Amino acid sequence: MLQERGRELASRVQNELGTDGWEVLYKLGGRMHRVQPAGSWPAETWMRDLLGYTHLDPREVAEEEAGVLEWLQKDQQETGEDSSTPSEP
Repeated sequence: MLQERGRELASRVQNELGTDGWEVLYKLGGRMHRVQPAGSWPAETWMRDLLGYTHLDPREVAEEEAGVLEWLQKDQQETGEDSSTPSEP
């Protein structure tokens, strides 16, 4: 009963706001639901799934970070900057 009332409230809010850039989302039973356009996603990943982000393998993230750090260190060596001391403006 309470779940149905929550669903009805979400629909009423969506009707009040319209669909001009507004999306009403509500959590129910471990899922995030969108009123209009209709859809639902697992609560743990709904934001990533809704926005279309891909899940990165932790190894890929670590490799990317290592590459960035390596590039920064090389750049600092070439320019003679020392990251341990702040540079003058």
